Amino acid sequence: MIENVKIDLIKVEEENQLIVGEIKKSSSFIKSATMQLAYYLSILKKYVPNLKAKIYIPLEKRSINIELNDELEKELKKCITNINNIVQREIPPSLKESKNKYCFKCAYYNLCYS
Repeated sequence: MIENVKIDLIKVEEENQLIVGEIKKSSSFIKSATMQLAYYLSILKKYVPNLKAKIYIPLEKRSINIELNDELEKELKKCITNINNIVQREIPPSLKESKNKYCFKCAYYNLCYS
């Protein structure tokens, strides 16, 4: 583990390209998986330049390439800022306030709303 990054898979593909992979059961949460890999890439780029990533969805026989470009990095920084703002609050946002349909499926739902 490097800097709290726990990688599902590391693979070498064509032309010795190193790939960091995440294995997901379905494509339901592609956006969050993309942001997870973007975070990994942002941490690991200081150790391995030109690192790329893939989301693997075996049940759908599908994979999605992820590259940390300027646009994705900007989006990642915005997400991290939003997360930090939520963490700094004394109480979590109300479900109405958050307008987040994912809260009900989140592993931390009980931590926020119990």
